[in-house]
Amino acid sequence: MREVVRLVLYYDSDIKPHPRFEFDFSYITWLLRQIERRYRAKICIRDTRQWKEQSRRWLYGRIRRFALQHRVSIRCIYYNRRGDRCYIGREVPVLIVYRRKRIVGVYPHVKSGRLITIRNYLEKLLAK
Repeated sequence: MREVVRLVLYYDSDIKPHPRFEFDFSYITWLLRQIERRYRAKICIRDTRQWKEQSRRWLYGRIRRFALQHRVSIRCIYYNRRGDRCYIGREVPVLIVYRRKRIVGVYPHVKSGRLITIRNYLEKLLAK
């Protein structure tokens, strides 16, 4: 990560995330601070507690294009089976990685049948 990147974490401070996504807020923010120091990345943490459903769907639309281009699955994570409830930034926190104002990563996502969580990505980044 030689270039300056921006990592934006969206989460809801009132709702406990689903355990499947291994999201411990204090540990994730600690990892983000380590990345900020090591790589001089810009970190932004946004609380979506007061967001309306329309704002969540807008955020999903932003990351959907990235997912299609990179052949990663996100719908199964951020929507219920009927597609009428969006969990993004609520029960499922999301980390978006930007490089030069362009999305270059979205976590969690499913790639080749394997769930890659925010924690997986950040720990792997720090291990480099």
